[in-house]
Amino acid sequence: MEHFKEDNTRTPVPLGGPLSKEESFGKMLRCAQRIVTLSHTLPDGDAIGSSFAAFSYIQDVLGKSCTCIFPNRIAPTLDFMHDGEKYFTWDINEGRCRKEIERADLVLCLDFNVFSRLGADLSSAVLERDCPRVLVDHHVGPDTAPFDLVFSDTSVSSTCELLYWILLRTPDIAGDPHRLPARCRWNLMAGMTTDTNNFSNSTTPSTFRMASDLLECGVDRDGILVCVNQSYRLQRLRLMGHILEDLLHVVHLPCGWDASYFILSAQTLSKFGILKGETEGFVNLPLTVGDIRLSVSAREDRDSGNFRISTRSKSGVSARDLCREHFNGGGHELAAGGTLYMGEENAKKEGGGIFLSSPDEIGPYIEKAILGQFSSEGTEKDESKSC
Repeated sequence: MEHFKEDNTRTPVPLGGPLSKEESFGKMLRCAQRIVTLSHTLPDGDAIGSSFAAFSYIQDVLGKSCTCIFPNRIAPTLDFMHDGEKYFTWDINEGRCRKEIERADLVLCLDFNVFSRLGADLSSAVLERDCPRVLVDHHVGPDTAPFDLVFSDTSVSSTCELLYWILLRTPDIAGDPHRLPARCRWNLMAGMTTDTNNFSNSTTPSTFRMASDLLECGVDRDGILVCVNQSYRLQRLRLMGHILEDLLHVVHLPCGWDASYFILSAQTLSKFGILKGETEGFVNLPLTVGDIRLSVSAREDRDSGNFRISTRSKSGVSARDLCREHFNGGGHELAAGGTLYMGEENAKKEGGGIFLSSPDEIGPYIEKAILGQFSSEGTEKDESKSC
């Protein structure tokens, strides 16, 4: 585990204030013997980082059994985050996942706000298990009813950041990040780094305090950046060029600023030999252009035929509202996502929602959604470039 070699010298951070929820969380963990962590489908760096950070704390600090379960496999581009630790995926090993859930006496749910983000079958398996459930999440609109204890804070950068502050306030850590296991600290930093796009969005002063604490504990941030941003294959770079040269569409809005979108079909992904996870970050590229304040990407899922939607925006433009109203999704104000279903049957399978009849309709639909969402909000001063 060479990722986790650190210099361990640090003075504890003074805490203060009531710690009742964190103490309750610590008590629940200490009372449990077999703990399962769960995170959302198509797990991103924040989901993976928070899951394996919790795994490390539970195993290395508490000496308890912990199993990490995801709806589907971790993308090859993020394999470095679990550093060889075993995990189970519902789509590959449903039987083993069911067994682990049935044996669990505590389920820790990380980085999702509603159970539907696990998929229908996995959600049912968890909800049918009569044991305590804890939610740790930073997304808007959590469904808190199925949980015995809820940590939900939309003001933090990531679930990894929220989990960091929770763990810091448990009795075993008592305000000293130095007491967190090295691999726990590393995963928390890595997950937060990916979810903030290396501190470029959704950061607050507490995000930088967390980063500073972890750096003082010796976390190798440079190594994380190499893993996250400098370990891709050449195929990804070639696809990036193809997007910028041939696939990028720019929409000029009456209010004076621009939006953009691009569509990645399964055929294009196969042509370039793209693996799952290798298109991560592409949606941010158009925002480097001054007049472009909203970027939308649509990527075909080769298994379902549906299109995954990612949106990113600059301050004053709501990516979340666009996804919520037009793409069966939601998220954060400046970073959100959703799905466009291909055909009514696919929509019904996922519980309903907006669907299209053919991939040929996606481009016109996205453009119409952008124009409909933002053109009707009026025009401000030209120099503000804001609807």
